[in-house]
Amino acid sequence: IKKVTANNLDKRIAFVTSVLKKPYAERLFKKFSIYNVQLEVVNPDFMGGNIMIGDLLTVRDIINHFKKIDVQYEMILLPSSMFTNGFDLIGESLFNICKELQTDVQLIPCDRIMT
Repeated sequence: IKKVTANNLDKRIAFVTSVLKKPYAERLFKKFSIYNVQLEVVNPDFMGGNIMIGDLLTVRDIINHFKKIDVQYEMILLPSSMFTNGFDLIGESLFNICKELQTDVQLIPCDRIMT
């Protein structure tokens, strides 16, 4: 995250996380002095809103979240564990986020919680 954000200090950047991971992400951002990134907790509406794991978020969950809020981000950072070969768990391409939100999307390498 620090590598991606260091070259984009002038951009408004969001990092997508889950309710479960938000406290961990906040501690991590503080530990590594990452202050130019806003944490955005996206609810897994596709799963009925009761799943707390970000790996089960869909592209549509992310798009719907960002369309509801009153902030336009220039870059959205997503955990790579949400995608397999660029597609979410229902087969929608992560590039749809770029197209519909007209923003840059970067995947942050990470391991899946479940395999």
